[in-house]
Amino acid sequence: MDIVDPGTSYPQPFQLVPGELFVSYRQQPGWRCRRSADAGASWAKPVDIAASEDCAIYGITIAQTGEYLRKVHFVWSRLSGGTEEEIRDKSPGMPFGSSGIN
Repeated sequence: MDIVDPGTSYPQPFQLVPGELFVSYRQQPGWRCRRSADAGASWAKPVDIAASEDCAIYGITIAQTGEYLRKVHFVWSRLSGGTEEEIRDKSPGMPFGSSGIN
């Protein structure tokens, strides 16, 4: 059995506690995860954990430190990349290069 679905990207596996595995990955239009309670011998069905038609979700980062990680934070972009002109068109009213964060 494949751990992630065909056509996915940015797989991010983590060991949560001994024997408990978590893998999250990009599956358009959002982000999915799967868990294993038996060190990867079997996997639960995929769960959609984030989706947005207006944003491209590229990856995640882990905020908690320690031997086993439990907090997952998402990062996404409203712009979805593209040429400078495409990015300007997707951000009306926002100067090019502006983060929009004060």
